[in-house]
Amino acid sequence: MSLIHPRLLSQRVGVGLLFPSVCTIQTPAATNDRGDIINVPWADLAGHIDLPCRLSPVTAGSREVRRDDMTYSTITHTLTLRGLYTAVRPHMRAMVDGIPHNIETVDMDGNTTMTRLGLRRII
Repeated sequence: MSLIHPRLLSQRVGVGLLFPSVCTIQTPAATNDRGDIINVPWADLAGHIDLPCRLSPVTAGSREVRRDDMTYSTITHTLTLRGLYTAVRPHMRAMVDGIPHNIETVDMDGNTTMTRLGLRRII
């Protein structure tokens, strides 16, 4: 549920206070078909560059997310994007103020005005 009216999100007044950071969503630029571990090159996702956002640490400690194959991921931060971004997927990453984060979960708010991402900071 979003406590911010969609009309407020469309105005420029207060956007810097509500969403003080910017992020760029990136997708893997190549696939690994040999099965070895490599550093994958990343490419900016079209229409998802310099998005206003707010990065917050997970307050109750890290969170584990169960997957179909029984692995889990630790979520260290929550990123709130100003807008609905349905093309964002968990296999992508978010560059928030120049710091890379793996996207673990993607959730939309009840009013379809904001997108929340569960992130794991890459050290």
